[in-house]
Amino acid sequence: MTLELEKLEKKKGKIDPIDRLLILHLVDHPSATNAELGQLVNMTRQGIHLRRNKPVFREYLIELLGSTESHLKEAAARAAIRLGKLIHSADETVATQASKIALTNHLTQKIDMTIQPVIRYKTTVEADGSLLQEIMDEDKHDKKE
Repeated sequence: MTLELEKLEKKKGKIDPIDRLLILHLVDHPSATNAELGQLVNMTRQGIHLRRNKPVFREYLIELLGSTESHLKEAAARAAIRLGKLIHSADETVATQASKIALTNHLTQKIDMTIQPVIRYKTTVEADGSLLQEIMDEDKHDKKE
């Protein structure tokens, strides 16, 4: 993200070093409070509030967050293509695991208009290639009524 900020600064001009640090932190932690940000740079939450309301601060933050979102969409598309290829793998284990990932969301959809599955799984691929499945709390996913 630092590289994107540097490109933006070349295009629009340098920003204050404290604003720069706050923006980088907010891109990684968008839900950070003004109090948390204040602790990061040894400022009051009111001081952080004033900085966050500066037009240049908002402009940089919005542009960088949009950049992050587009990168995530591109990564999701590449992941879907890769997963599709893995489903057709000659290795039966790889194909099975990839199919499980692809079907995870479909298995938790409504069976009919009145029945919903009770369990929702989140599947992630670990660094060593193994799959980790976790049962998600019911209140941590969107309920579709």
